[in-house]
Amino acid sequence: ASTGREFATLQGHNRKITAAGFLPDSRRLLTASHDGTVAQWDVTTGRQLPAIVKLADAQYRDAYDVAVTAMTISIDGRQLLTLSEDTRGTGLQSVIRLWDIERGSVIHELYRGAEGITSIAFAGADQAAIAARAPSRAADAGDVSDAGEKSLGSAVRKWDLTSGREILADGNTAYLDFGDRQEAVWSAIEI
Repeated sequence: ASTGREFATLQGHNRKITAAGFLPDSRRLLTASHDGTVAQWDVTTGRQLPAIVKLADAQYRDAYDVAVTAMTISIDGRQLLTLSEDTRGTGLQSVIRLWDIERGSVIHELYRGAEGITSIAFAGADQAAIAARAPSRAADAGDVSDAGEKSLGSAVRKWDLTSGREILADGNTAYLDFGDRQEAVWSAIEI
């Protein structure tokens, strides 16, 4: 990096790369892709190491059915959160999983549902995970539109990573549920 010249071209994904991050030792780079994988790379050689996440299912012809749209690495580099869009079955579902990086195995599937999750992050010294949802349309909550659809406002969900259980605000709603009140979102950001 001191020369500003390209060190290596990493080749291995066959679809768009959606996220990248270094492990704490800075010797491995992880890349998430719409091809349904999170690959890992040896930074010193540019060589691809065994994939950590492989969401492609042999019974489906196209791994795009489970695109990895976001990922984040824990501070200690031992765990990985992924957000994927699973289009197999009844329609688009957001899926959030917690992975053990060294084993390449799922620790918990934290969420699977029709809510359009847009981002994920570790929180509370890596003891929790949070996910944000942007306002969207769905047929199961909120205000009814002219087309008969109901609106889902912005919300933040939170999970305890030890148990994999969602932490709810009052026993049955998202950790932070802003509804369609945009001013509530900005108030929470300013705090």
